Amino acid sequence: MRRRMLPLSALRAFEVAARRGSVKAAALEMGVTDGAISRQVRELETFVGGPLFVRSGRGLELTGVGAALSAKLSQALDLIDIALDEARTELSRRPSIAAEESHQVRVRAVATLAARMLLPRIAAFERDHPLIELVLSVSDSADEDDLAENELVLCYTRDAPPPRGSVVLFRDEAEPVASPRVLARLGDIQTPVQLMSRARLLGATPTGWDWQAWATAHGVAWSPEQPTMRFETDDLAIQAAVAGVGVVLADVRLAAREMRDERLVRVLPDAPPVSLGSFVALRRPVLDAAATAFLAWLREILAPPPASPPAPLTPAPSPPAPGAPPPGSAPEPPAPPAP
Repeated sequence: MRRRMLPLSALRAFEVAARRGSVKAAALEMGVTDGAISRQVRELETFVGGPLFVRSGRGLELTGVGAALSAKLSQALDLIDIALDEARTELSRRPSIAAEESHQVRVRAVATLAARMLLPRIAAFERDHPLIELVLSVSDSADEDDLAENELVLCYTRDAPPPRGSVVLFRDEAEPVASPRVLARLGDIQTPVQLMSRARLLGATPTGWDWQAWATAHGVAWSPEQPTMRFETDDLAIQAAVAGVGVVLADVRLAAREMRDERLVRVLPDAPPVSLGSFVALRRPVLDAAATAFLAWLREILAPPPASPPAPLTPAPSPPAPGAPPPGSAPEPPAPPAP
C-alpha cells in the first residue's frame, strides 16, 4: 500500500507537547525553541484539519480528538523504538560492523539486581561478546540522574506504568520464603494470618510497605508493631532468611539459587504472589550497537521461563472383550482332545 507523506517532525513535537502538557517543557525535552514547537503543532493541526489543543491560562489541554491521537501516537512511537532496538541488536551480531577496538557499555545497577542476576552471568556475556567491554557500577539508589554518565540504569520502580522510555526487565512478584528450620520452628503455617502473627518479617523497605501491601492483598490487618527486621538491600534480606533470621518477602527469581538448593522454601505455596513493582532498564534515547546488544541480552536472561507443556494424556485401556482373560493373566491351556 502506498503511504502518504507524513509530517513526522510535527507528530513528534505534538506527542511531546501532549505528554508534557506545555510548549515550554516540550521545547526543553527536544532541545528546540518554544516557537519551533508551536509551529510544528500548528502544522499538524492544519494537516488533520482542526484543533488538537485548547490553549488556556493553565497551559495546553487536549481536545477529545487530540487525546485520542496522542494515545495512539505514543503507542506507535513505542513500537518504532522497539523495532529500532531489534534492528540494532541484529546488526550488532554481524561481523560486518565489528571493529578491532572494543566497545564500552556503561551500566549502573541497584545492588540486588547486580548481585543476584548480573554478576553470576557476566562471564557468559563477555565470552559471547568479546568486543564489548562492560563497565558496571553498583548503587543502592540508581535512578534517572545516572543516565548522564551511563547508557543504561537498572533500577526498581513502584510506578505503574513504569517511566516512559524504560524497558521492563521483570515484575516483582513477591511471596514469603524462609529456611526449612524457620518453618519447623514456627509450626504448621496454613494461612497469612498465622504467618503474620508468628513470624519475624524481613525486608528492605524503610517503612515496611512491601509486607503491608502483601498483608492487605491477603486480607490481613497490618500492625506497625509487627516484628520486623529491615536491611539496606533485598540481597541482604534474602541472606538473612537463609541464615534462619526470619521470613523474607521476595520474588522467587531473586532467590532462585537458594530455592533450588532448598535453603529457602515457600511458606504458603497456595497464596498467590503480590505484584509490588518492577525492575526496569532506564535508557538514553539513542543507544549504540554495543549498548543495544547488552540490553537485548539482559532481556533474554531475565525473561520468564516458558510454561511447561501439560503432560500428555494416557488413553484409558479398552475394556476386555467378553470371555477374554484379564490383562496380565496367563492364557488358559487348551482343552484336552475328546476321547
